[in-house]
Amino acid sequence: MGVFWQKSVFWIIFFVLLIILIPLLFYFLKPQILSILPISKIQSSEVIKPGSCLILEEKYCSQGERIEITKDRVTGGKLTQTYLAFNLDPGIPFFVPEDGIRLLDKVTESGDPFSGFSAILYKPNPPGGAYLIIGLDFNDMLQVKEPKKGMVIGESNSKGIKNYGATVLVTVTKRSPGGPVTDEDALQSLFRLK
Repeated sequence: MGVFWQKSVFWIIFFVLLIILIPLLFYFLKPQILSILPISKIQSSEVIKPGSCLILEEKYCSQGERIEITKDRVTGGKLTQTYLAFNLDPGIPFFVPEDGIRLLDKVTESGDPFSGFSAILYKPNPPGGAYLIIGLDFNDMLQVKEPKKGMVIGESNSKGIKNYGATVLVTVTKRSPGGPVTDEDALQSLFRLK
């Protein structure tokens, strides 16, 4: 006759109780247990997808403020374009607005009023148009030659756009004889402007 914990019956009873007790503890103390685990620090696995404006989540689509910026044309004269200025927290994703985008450029904007990087997404229909998103931090998606609708192209950053109090500027352009101009119909359609 030895010590009880050295007998196999003890270990069988111990493991059966353990198997029953752990799920019961987890069931009754789930919030307390999760709060002390490192996994609780991970953000939710909610899928983020574009809203009705196609380039931002729905909750941000209506936050753009319409502004006009006049710049010198490379060919001489002035060019005034309409932009939507967004003041977003860093890390807000921007999405590819449609399939068939021919090319995605990452351009350093250095001239006033722009700063940081711009994404230029050339539209397939009508040819010659583009989506310009200015003031982004980019992820690895820029390596993709033919991005698909809904893919993340970059995120808002904290650098901002000089003189406008915004973190990101967005516009849609179309081809014109004098060079690209704001596509007012596309802007109004995407962002439901008044």
